[in-house]
Amino acid sequence: MGPNDVELDRIYPREAGTVVEDITLETGSNFEVAVEGEVGTALFGTGGNFTVAILIRDLTANSSVIHTANVASNFGAAWATVKQEFPFTVPAATIAGRENHILEAVAVLSAGGVGPANPPDVSFVRSRLFTVHAP
Repeated sequence: MGPNDVELDRIYPREAGTVVEDITLETGSNFEVAVEGEVGTALFGTGGNFTVAILIRDLTANSSVIHTANVASNFGAAWATVKQEFPFTVPAATIAGRENHILEAVAVLSAGGVGPANPPDVSFVRSRLFTVHAP
C-alpha cells in the first residue's frame, strides 16, 4: 500500500455484533455486512472525501438487488484510522422468504477526485457466496 493509495480489502456477512464471517445466516434476525479497507498515510492525512457503498444480490432470484447502503465522509472522521472496518446492519426483512437462496455482497469505494484531470480512486470487493436458512 502506497502512501497515496486507498483500497478495500474484503467484505463479508456475519451475525450482528460478532466479528467472524458467517456464510449461513438465519432468517428472522438482523445481520451485518462488514467492509474492511486501508488508506495510505499521506492520503489519510489530507482528510479527503470518500464513499463506501454496498449492495446485496440474490443470485437465485435472477440477481435482483435486495439491499443497498452507504457511508460518505472524510478520512479522519468516519474513516478514523488507516485500517478501517465499516459494519452495515442489514434488516431481517431483507432475507425473509429467501431460505436456501444464494446471496452475494459487493462493495465499492470511491475516494477523492474532482474533474477529469483528477479522477477518483476506486476499489471493488465481492464476498464469498452465502445463504440463509430457517432457525
